[in-house]
Amino acid sequence: MLTYPLSKFDFKLPASLKTIEAEAFAGISARRVKLAEGVSKISSSSFANCPNLTCIYIPDGCTSIATNAFTGVINLTIYGHDGSYAEFFAGKHGYDFISVE
Repeated sequence: MLTYPLSKFDFKLPASLKTIEAEAFAGISARRVKLAEGVSKISSSSFANCPNLTCIYIPDGCTSIATNAFTGVINLTIYGHDGSYAEFFAGKHGYDFISVE
């Protein structure tokens, strides 16, 4: 288990955000993103073509991630909780996964 220091994220999305809409953050230059605990869905191409994106925290309550949500993102590590959908998604799509407390 790793406790990832939240201060290391470039930006954190607001708690009121429940769905990351299609292409919402496509092409951003951020390297580290923390999704709010309330996010339950990451839509198609939400973070597509973000060449600098190396890590993203996906909360436990996120149960839907589009297959192409991270198209064009290389060397992405997904941070999340053991047994979460984020862990399943990472394994299924070949992304590194690090468990956080």
